[in-house]
Amino acid sequence: MLEKLFSSRVRVKLLTTFLLNADSRFYTRQLERLLGASLRSLQRELYNLEAIGLLSSQREGNIKYYTVNREHPIYPELKRIVIKTAGLGDVLRRGLAHLGTVEQAFIYGSLAAGDEDIWSDVDLMAIGQVDLLQLASVVSQLEETLGREVNYVVYGREEAATKLRQGDPFLSNVWAGTKVMLIGKEDDLLRIGTPEQD
Repeated sequence: MLEKLFSSRVRVKLLTTFLLNADSRFYTRQLERLLGASLRSLQRELYNLEAIGLLSSQREGNIKYYTVNREHPIYPELKRIVIKTAGLGDVLRRGLAHLGTVEQAFIYGSLAAGDEDIWSDVDLMAIGQVDLLQLASVVSQLEETLGREVNYVVYGREEAATKLRQGDPFLSNVWAGTKVMLIGKEDDLLRIGTPEQD
């Protein structure tokens, strides 16, 4: 999906790498190996992203290291787009589409809030009826692709509603926190457990 918004596949790969690893720094040859892109196209895209202030660079000896600028005005929104699409969302949506009936699926926790570091896990929650064995396989593939652990929780709609009505601390905290919706709408999700939905 991002490749249709952005004209360059290399730019999409760079954005995904930098935005999902905001605490890391990379140099050009390292990115060439990681992304399998040509050196020339990488250099052009790094120059463009640095020119608009989304990346900053620092030289150490002969090596120029790039980091993402978290203070850039579009950083939060761009990160959410990447999470929903190339970074996680597309992979998760494709995987969840064949696992049963998923009413809502979303990322929560530090990644959704933008507070993650290189050690942060991806926290995923799904509401609906899901084949857990197949989900474990999808998550395993995703972990290998991302290089991050993915923690997932699945609730049936009625189970989630009951726990929320009973004031379950975990679910109440998740419901109150920032979420990146992958499947379904947040308004529908937040109505689960409210009296009019009973």
